[in-house]
Amino acid sequence: MLKLFITLFLIPVGLFAQQSDLFLFDIHKFSDRLDVSNPRLLSGFNPGGYTNQPHFLDLFTMVVSAGRVPSSIETDIYQLNIRNDQLIRVTKTPDREYSPMSGPDRDHVSCVLVDGDDQEKQILWSYPLDRSHGGKAILKDITKVGYYCWIDRRQVAVFEVGDPSQLFICNIADGTKKFISSKVGRCLKKLPDGSLAFVHKISEEYWFIKKVHPETHSIDVVKKTLPGSEDFEVMRDGTILMAKESKIYALGPSEGSQWVEVADLEPAGLQAISRLAYNGVNLLAVVNDRQ
Repeated sequence: MLKLFITLFLIPVGLFAQQSDLFLFDIHKFSDRLDVSNPRLLSGFNPGGYTNQPHFLDLFTMVVSAGRVPSSIETDIYQLNIRNDQLIRVTKTPDREYSPMSGPDRDHVSCVLVDGDDQEKQILWSYPLDRSHGGKAILKDITKVGYYCWIDRRQVAVFEVGDPSQLFICNIADGTKKFISSKVGRCLKKLPDGSLAFVHKISEEYWFIKKVHPETHSIDVVKKTLPGSEDFEVMRDGTILMAKESKIYALGPSEGSQWVEVADLEPAGLQAISRLAYNGVNLLAVVNDRQ
């Protein structure tokens, strides 16, 4: 277990959220086989709480959204340095921060900020990693951001909350946005070819991973998801990882590939895997939702 110590401030105002634990695994590819091993708990600093939405800033540093549950939650951003066993609290605000990830430059972390005064207002926000100031809004006129993914320095894909949910590609320079699809899932990932992968929930039975090309906005079907699963991660060679219950499956980058089970993490105590994050080389962060 990482030796990460910090005092969490308990704030009674917030949002109910599910308990979740964060684990780290080694992941190695041998020819056509993936090996997932060596589990370590990363969320020991927040026992029984919500530790979720991991994102690697570099090979050994990640950011997460964390808070206390189950009665209420006030989430903030934490930075974990795996190599040095260090934990830094990036934010301590009356707002709630979710989905932290690298911004267009490496000096900032972006996130979805839920306004503490107006719970209906969800903004794409940017904080400096050196905590020198309180940050600023990236897209001031878009206030229903649920999830997002950076495509390049000027384009960001945005999941807008609604019934149905909608996916747009937004230009942060001029604030314009292009509609891509409705009925989308929460997971948005950039593929090695520069396209954006997302889940299209056509119906209860038919969920498909699709990819949109940001220049032409053309959409291709990649593969039907595992039943009921919407979270996935993309490896450097284009292999897609997706979990169902305690198992992780891989979909190879070549045409005609099928989902293949690569690991069963139940022996490590994981039974409800959701989000995944890959450092690009040899580490896989895994969120396990407590049932």
